[in-house]
Amino acid sequence: PRVRRQRQMCIRDSQWIFAKRIIPGMEKRLQRQSLRLRSLLGRPHLSRFRSWDLNPANFRVVFGSLQVFWNSKLARCAFFEYNERKRKEKKEYIMVKIIADSTCDLSEELIKKYDISILPLHILLGEEEYEDGKTITPEEIFAWSDAHKTTPKTSAPGLEQALALIRPFVEEEREVICFSISDSMSTSGNVMRLAVEELHADGLVTVIDSENLSTGIGLLVIEAAQMAQEGKAAVEITERIYDLRPRVRASFVVDTLTYLHRGGRCSGVAALAGSVLKLHPKIVVKDGVMGVAKKYRGKLASVVRAYVTDMEDELRLARPERVFITHSGCDRTIVEETRSYLEELGVFEEILETRAGGVVSSHCGPGTLGVLFIAR
Repeated sequence: PRVRRQRQMCIRDSQWIFAKRIIPGMEKRLQRQSLRLRSLLGRPHLSRFRSWDLNPANFRVVFGSLQVFWNSKLARCAFFEYNERKRKEKKEYIMVKIIADSTCDLSEELIKKYDISILPLHILLGEEEYEDGKTITPEEIFAWSDAHKTTPKTSAPGLEQALALIRPFVEEEREVICFSISDSMSTSGNVMRLAVEELHADGLVTVIDSENLSTGIGLLVIEAAQMAQEGKAAVEITERIYDLRPRVRASFVVDTLTYLHRGGRCSGVAALAGSVLKLHPKIVVKDGVMGVAKKYRGKLASVVRAYVTDMEDELRLARPERVFITHSGCDRTIVEETRSYLEELGVFEEILETRAGGVVSSHCGPGTLGVLFIAR
């Protein structure tokens, strides 16, 4: 009878341990090999055990009692339900991380507002290498290009750079969505995929080819970031982005053909003729590829006005959330006139202005302006 009473006391105390100590603190305790009897003996609520002789029989009584309780269905269910609840709570409070390369051309204000991490592309001025948006400005690029009569070279981010950016989120077991400039324009997306493969994070990280550039990417990035802040899962965000991607409308009018000629995107004859005739091509991005849709003639102010009014029907059918005015250093009068026109349409809830980054500016030159939106 005495042994039976002691065993019953041990069972009650072992139940107390599992209910009050082991289950609530299991995340930390799993890092230890097992519950050690000596640590249990040192706790106030088990003071009755202290008077026991530390002989094998008493050890067997305590561990036997714990094992009896653990083998019970109630204990196992309580433990696994607790773990499942904590896992869901952790997942609920850790939102999907959004990463984009620097060609998305989002302002610092938007990057901070939506908690977006940027992976910069590289810009080469001769032998000097710079990070787009970090260590060089478009004005410095224009000055170097005019002085050397050539266009700077651009290159994708380095693999180590991508690994350093993505790894911390993978270690947190956080879902990540990465956006890259169109694969037909750069290998930035391939670098991201190599980084994911290197980190063995296929189940956590999704790389999306935007099939676009500049704020054509930015429109998708902000949409994804908003959904992430609403607590949406990566799968749901990805499906939504793939649905929106073909509806992004990205186009620009170029002030000068000089930079396109220097970059090999138009012939010297075409550049000369464009300069003499004051031609301004409208460049459109479709299915990830740039092409000339139309050519305007005249001064830039009148060209931009004609470019925007030509899109009026499309603009009226656009999604109303936002529209971007992205430029590479246009005259403020032209920018403000474009903004006023968009405001008068009464379609958009938000009209955002951004400066084109170093990659886009180095190929299009100063004076380039685009209006970018998503069609319904």
